[in-house]
Amino acid sequence: RSHRQIMDIVKAHGLNAEGAVSASLEKDEGLRRSIVAGFVDQLGIRRDKGTLECLLTGGRRGTLVRESVIAREEGPELFVTADAREISTRGPKSMTLLGLATAVKMEWLREMFPQHFHSSLEHVYDRSLKRVEAYETARFLDLTLSEKRTSERDPDACGRALAKAARMELLTLPEFNHEVQQFIARVNLVDAILPELEFPVFDENAIEECLARALRGVEIGKKAQAVSLRGAFRKRLTSEQMEWLDELAPMRIPWLDDKSKKLLYAEAARDKKGAVQPPELQIKINECFRWEGDHPSICEGRLRPLFRLQRPNGKKLAETDDWSAFRRRDYPKLKKELKAKFPAIPWP
Repeated sequence: RSHRQIMDIVKAHGLNAEGAVSASLEKDEGLRRSIVAGFVDQLGIRRDKGTLECLLTGGRRGTLVRESVIAREEGPELFVTADAREISTRGPKSMTLLGLATAVKMEWLREMFPQHFHSSLEHVYDRSLKRVEAYETARFLDLTLSEKRTSERDPDACGRALAKAARMELLTLPEFNHEVQQFIARVNLVDAILPELEFPVFDENAIEECLARALRGVEIGKKAQAVSLRGAFRKRLTSEQMEWLDELAPMRIPWLDDKSKKLLYAEAARDKKGAVQPPELQIKINECFRWEGDHPSICEGRLRPLFRLQRPNGKKLAETDDWSAFRRRDYPKLKKELKAKFPAIPWP
């Protein structure tokens, strides 16, 4: 029906022969512009002339069908497709086939949709060169049309590129060490237990932001690895919050004979079920018998560290967040075995 309507319109304009109609339609720029206008959100670009692989708007990928008139090596680079369909393959991923493709001229897009063009200076970490590279990138919507390397650098963008590379594990930062990670874990735990104090949470975005701030102006991966990161993370807290942190979530807790024991905080403040994860104290059971009083606590008494009790040889034995109850209830069941294996130690 659509074909008949189009033919009636064409004939009304004096094109009566079938051959003339076909030739006219093939050369008609107006028709092609109309197709572009209708399917501009399906704009694609050939990755290179030696392949049928293409990039589309929306971050999609596809493959031109071999019988397409623009699939030839000398075919156009830009096109719109009116038929993008997914087909299953033997592998785990599906394939998107692109058909009914129409060649597009860049000048048409600039005339018809100037508002969709934009350019930017983008920075990415090149893993092979081990440095930040900058590109002048031109896009139509979100489809990259061209990239040109440039020597121009933006200090903030360099820091963000390195931070992103680190979070994607493309770059190792030795200074993002145990101390920094424990600082992050302590802050997040205080926020989970005492949200009324409004400690600044370290989520993925905040961590990347701190890394970017510390690495501002750095371009070389090797130099980034030598940059101290400690200060950038601590700056998120006020001096008052820093004092609270040491009091509420200390790195060490007092122990016998005026000594202290190191606490190990979990990377995530909550487990997958949403329960708060307390810090852990790895300690040999025979070092605990002189402990008097209640189980140690942090965060104003709202959370008790988990004792990872070990045998005298350092092997795992049990765990508890209430040493007094454990000694009274569970220790008598273990005493005989411990006394037999470690007779040199006095077992009360």
